Amino acid sequence: MILLLLACSSAPTVAPEPVVATAAPTKPADPEPPEPPAPPAPAEPADRVFVTASSLNLRSAPDGAAIGKLRVASPLQILDRKPGWLHVRVENGKEGWVAEGFVSPERLTAAAAIEKARTAPDAERLSWWQRAAALDSSRPVLEGLAAAYEAAGDTAAAAGVRSQLAWPVGLYLPSALREDTLSVEWQVTYDYTPDRDLPPATWSRYGLDAAEPWWALTATGAAVPARPTRFHVTTLNECGGSSGKLVDLEASGADGPVVALHRGNPPASWNRPAAGAHPDPDTARAAVAKRAEGKSEIAVHLVPEDGAWIATVTWDTGQYGELGNAVREGHLLKVDGSGVTVLEDWTYGHILASRDLLGTGEHVRIFTDGCSTWAVDAHGTRLNETEGTCCGC
Repeated sequence: MILLLLACSSAPTVAPEPVVATAAPTKPADPEPPEPPAPPAPAEPADRVFVTASSLNLRSAPDGAAIGKLRVASPLQILDRKPGWLHVRVENGKEGWVAEGFVSPERLTAAAAIEKARTAPDAERLSWWQRAAALDSSRPVLEGLAAAYEAAGDTAAAAGVRSQLAWPVGLYLPSALREDTLSVEWQVTYDYTPDRDLPPATWSRYGLDAAEPWWALTATGAAVPARPTRFHVTTLNECGGSSGKLVDLEASGADGPVVALHRGNPPASWNRPAAGAHPDPDTARAAVAKRAEGKSEIAVHLVPEDGAWIATVTWDTGQYGELGNAVREGHLLKVDGSGVTVLEDWTYGHILASRDLLGTGEHVRIFTDGCSTWAVDAHGTRLNETEGTCCGC
């Protein structure tokens, strides 16, 4: 999934419809089994509305504290009304208040948002491209978003979007949806899509070739073969109403948790294990933990990068955020023979790996917070991110 520089979660790249060549059979071919029909979507009740902003705060009361974030097209059930405000229930059952001016009885579609973005006055164009990109992260939409950022004078945001356009087709970050299953997001939608398995005979309709080789990369080892074992539709974010087609995979011989997957042959850099680092890992871990001395619930993660260690250390502050989540503090650090250097403050998630994912000779750092997985280049630009799985929204 491609990360968008928006206030909301990003929408992943949709796999193109495949072109399947078939040879003339020497005998009549058996008909392809039809895909099991999806149950019909329930009729929308009169008191259901949808978010029209690229990101909308769910609040504890009218003008109250933010208790969650809702993305564009999120469905909401109206429970009560006050001037300018609606008391609503989100898909996951959470209740709160939203500003009435940012919802509509009709769900915003990608096609409608793109049309608005192309025809909107200059003052509104960026907002519409942001909404369009949240619903459709195809190349033309992302190019429109980058151009809108440039027109608005936000060159840093434009450069970030253009960096994301360079993310290779066939390179995936593992989904954070289930800890016990290795899977990647093949396609994400924001419509009613009930959970179901897709029979192998139908996989080619979505561009998935069961015979195509996959490769899995860990934090330190060389890539090992992987194979798809299941293709299914499942709910990804019950708060945002997103569903996705996921490919579950099995990676035989992986020497640790998989941090990236490649469909087809990967860059040559994947064929080499990560170089060793100095000092030894126990010494490095102790040096990092010392930065959190006296704190509680300390979590340390470190990975090798160019002969040194890159580490995250976080600790519990004993405080809770507006979403009821425990507030943590910490650092992103570098550990080498000269000591420990703080690279930046770090408040969430931890590092998974630092590998040459793109075959350019530059390391890409991969992080997770248990809700999504994301990749950051050497300049700090987020290159890609999986769909968030509704952590606290």
